[in-house]
Amino acid sequence: MPNCRILIESKDIEKILKSGYFDNIPKRYLKKNEICFPNSERILIIKKGKIKVTYYNNEKEITLYYLCKNNMAYCNQNNIIKAKENSEFYFLKADEYYELFKDPNFCNLLLNSLTKNINIERELIFDLAFKTCSQRAIEFLTSAAIAAGEKTHKGLKINLNCTIDEFATFLGTSRQTLSMFLNMLIKNNIMEKKGQKTFFIKDIKALKNFKF
Repeated sequence: MPNCRILIESKDIEKILKSGYFDNIPKRYLKKNEICFPNSERILIIKKGKIKVTYYNNEKEITLYYLCKNNMAYCNQNNIIKAKENSEFYFLKADEYYELFKDPNFCNLLLNSLTKNINIERELIFDLAFKTCSQRAIEFLTSAAIAAGEKTHKGLKINLNCTIDEFATFLGTSRQTLSMFLNMLIKNNIMEKKGQKTFFIKDIKALKNFKF
């Protein structure tokens, strides 16, 4: 599971936000762990903080991506917006801010951002359709360990900064299925878990080749 689903800030979007177009557009605010539900199709633009965007349908939920400041995404009635920290953002409807959507620079940024989001969602669909939960978990843990793992005497330390429930939602599986798989890794001495959010990868080669 590639870490590209955690989107870093865009300097180009920051320039647009400072251009003056947004001076008269009201901001929305969410405190950490608060949620909101779009009641129509909107463009979400993060000015400050970090927001998780999930897709919800038939009592099932899957994380699409995490947005840091100066990012944007398309949202509709099937999305849930949750603040991972205190956040400020814009919720734009095209018919309410016609002048903004006439600006070619803004439209180019919007097109580029939505193209990136579409590619992320297509990769997610591929993973869900053609890979098992264990394969998705192995890919995520491996990439996280290589990209951000801290070397310790116990192995590569990973701080997920999310609960097991959120981790399962990110992978598109249930908490029970994910917990069972993580326990298998622990029993095989491939991984060690500390608390709810910290993992130590003891043998990354064994993790990559683990069969479940």
